Amino acid sequence: MTLKNKITFLISFLFTLVYAAACAVIIFLFANFRKQDFKQRLEEKAITTTRLLSDVKQFDEQLLKIIDSNSINKLYDEKTLIFNDKKVLVYSSIDDKKINWTNTDLDQLALQKTVFKVDEMNEIYGTSSLINGRQYYIVISANDNYGKRKLEYLVYILVLSY
Repeated sequence: MTLKNKITFLISFLFTLVYAAACAVIIFLFANFRKQDFKQRLEEKAITTTRLLSDVKQFDEQLLKIIDSNSINKLYDEKTLIFNDKKVLVYSSIDDKKINWTNTDLDQLALQKTVFKVDEMNEIYGTSSLINGRQYYIVISANDNYGKRKLEYLVYILVLSY
C-alpha cells in the first residue's frame, strides 16, 4: 500500500469516527432535551391543576374531570392522581390504566416536593402543594409519544446519513 493510500485511508477512518461521535452526541443531547421538555410540560400541567384546586373553594371531582377532558395542552395517555394530606386518593382521571405509584413514592414526594420518574412507557411527575391550607400530592403521568417519534426519526436520519 502506498503512502498516499495509507493517508487517504487514515483520514477517511478518522472522519468516520468523528462523524459517528458527533451523531452519538446529537442523539444523546436531543434525547436529554426531549426528556427535560416533557418533564416541563408535566410540571406545567401539575401547576395548572394546583392553581385550579386553589381557586375552587370546594374540591369537586366532576369539575376536574371536565377540565381534564377539555384541556388545551392534552398529553398522550395522560393520567392525573390527586392525594390528600393523609395520602388517600381523592381524584383519579384513570379510566383503564394503573399508574405505578406507591406510598413510598408519596413519602419521597413529601420530602422532596417534586419527583420525576420513568415507568415503562410513561413518564411520571409528582409534586406536593399546599392548597387552601391542606397538603395535596398531585401526580401526572403521560406518554411522550410525539417526542419519542421525533427522536426515532432523528436517529433514522443520522444513521442513514452515516
